[in-house]
This record gives sequence, structure tokens and C-alpha cells, in this order.
Amino acid sequence: MIDHKNIPNFYFAGIVSALFHDKLEDAFASLRVLQGLGGTLVFCYSNSLCVLEKMIILAAVCIVGTALYIGVEIMEKKKISKNADPKISKSEYA
Repeated sequence: MIDHKNIPNFYFAGIVSALFHDKLEDAFASLRVLQGLGGTLVFCYSNSLCVLEKMIILAAVCIVGTALYIGVEIMEKKKISKNADPKISKSEYA
């Protein structure tokens, strides 16, 4: 049976391995450090904030994360299109 709490970890691992294929060990180490930092921050403010404030923080983090992800995807698409061979037409990819 699949543990549903680990599904985001699969997504993060896929994104990290796609973006940092040449420095996987460093990328995964940084991912784990940031996950640990996030868990520590949540533990620290969990008793001092009410549910509404926690939801606002969660929404803000989701919005910023989504915006940053879109930015990274755009940068990667520009990098791929810049490195593409101009002799190959787009119809040959299909």
C-alpha cells in the first residue's frame, strides 16, 4: 500500500533529479536540509499561532513555491530552446 504522506517526496525527487542531473548528491542534500528547516519552523510556531494564521502562511508558501516553479520551468524551456539544433524542425520531434 502507498503511504500518501510520501507522494510529495516523489515529486520533489523527480524535479530535483531533472534540474540538477549533474550534481545529484548536492541537490538531494540541499533538499533534505530545507525539508528539515521547514519542519523545524513549523514545530516552532505551531503552538503560538492560531489556525487562520497557519493557513495564511501555508497559502503564501504555496503561492511563492508555485511562482518559483513556473519561473524555473520557463528558464529551463529557454535554455533548451537556445541549445536546440536550428536545422531540426519542430515537426521532426513529433
